Amino acid sequence: TLLNDGRLVTLTLPDSAGPDLTGRIERLDDVTADVLAYASMLPEGAPDIVRWSATLEALPSTAVTDEQADAAVERLDEDFAGYREAIVAPEPFAFTLTGRESKLRFSLANTSAQTLQVRVNLSSPKMRFPNGDQIVTVEAQGETDVVVDVEALSNGKSSVFLRIYAPAEN
Repeated sequence: TLLNDGRLVTLTLPDSAGPDLTGRIERLDDVTADVLAYASMLPEGAPDIVRWSATLEALPSTAVTDEQADAAVERLDEDFAGYREAIVAPEPFAFTLTGRESKLRFSLANTSAQTLQVRVNLSSPKMRFPNGDQIVTVEAQGETDVVVDVEALSNGKSSVFLRIYAPAEN
């Protein structure tokens, strides 16, 4: 029951609420997770974050066609790929630990025009990295040296796996 100035108002709803946006909303949920992850790589208030947020806010509207939504999501994916490809890991290399506890040094490069933050994860079956993952800032068009504490768990050769993630742990 709805009253308007004390009078009873009858409200008639349409048979349908417009096009079904279920598929679009599911896709937006995935893209939203990507926006949060890649936004964690950028300085707070970066123009890309503002644009990505505005895009996400507009896409659930029925004023946007499925084709327009797909094109907007594709542009977001291209932005993400650009940042993903901008961080360049070192080529595989051999190194020797000089004792049970040592330091591992390597460089990360950033080919983009934007300073980026990444989370560096190292793992090895014969080594331990006591400080865990490290958040590293890589300057725009620059290279950053990364120094990681290492503890040898046994003698002999072993592999070390370097994984680079967005700082957000999602």
